[in-house]
Amino acid sequence: MKKIQREDGQATREKLLTCAGRLIAAKGYEATTSKEICELAGTNLAAVNYHFGSRDGLYEELLRVVHQHLMSLDAIQDIEASAAPPRAKIRRFLATFLRQTLIKPSWELRVWARELLHPSPLFEEIFTQNIVPKRDLMLRMFAEYTGLAADDVRLRGIVIGFMAPFAAAFLIHQESQYEVLYERELSLVTLVRSLEQFAFAGLDSFANPSKT
Repeated sequence: MKKIQREDGQATREKLLTCAGRLIAAKGYEATTSKEICELAGTNLAAVNYHFGSRDGLYEELLRVVHQHLMSLDAIQDIEASAAPPRAKIRRFLATFLRQTLIKPSWELRVWARELLHPSPLFEEIFTQNIVPKRDLMLRMFAEYTGLAADDVRLRGIVIGFMAPFAAAFLIHQESQYEVLYERELSLVTLVRSLEQFAFAGLDSFANPSKT
């Protein structure tokens, strides 16, 4: 009986997260109420507080789920630890990121785009707990490629500069204006290839040829 109750409780949590994600993706966190989430999930109106402690608690868990959907820490660890050449590691990371953010549209992406454009008070905690460990692995990959020390202050700027075009494409791709701005003249594949060529040209200006 207890096992069934645990399974039912987990199913309810997941349903609340999914319903919250869809609502927040459509209209933002501030405009989404616990009542709306519970009604869409078909649960008791107290379910959000029961399972997550508060509306903020639900959103914090949702952001963790969303960031895991974008790219898991395990996936980046596998890439970083592989025996592939440095450039191949970065290209593999990039391919995984782009597959999740540009090729597979989902409410998770829309939630994260909203959080990036309009950060909530929870963003700093999510950044520390979920983004920093992934960022540190990226720094190690880019250090290996460029020959710079992993603690070289320039490296963070290099990583930001490399990822910026793809982050911009991700944000634009979440908006309905994407097709108006790009799709008529520029396919997604062509856009990605152009951005990759552009990003590596900048990265290569910092790279030690013997390291790439």
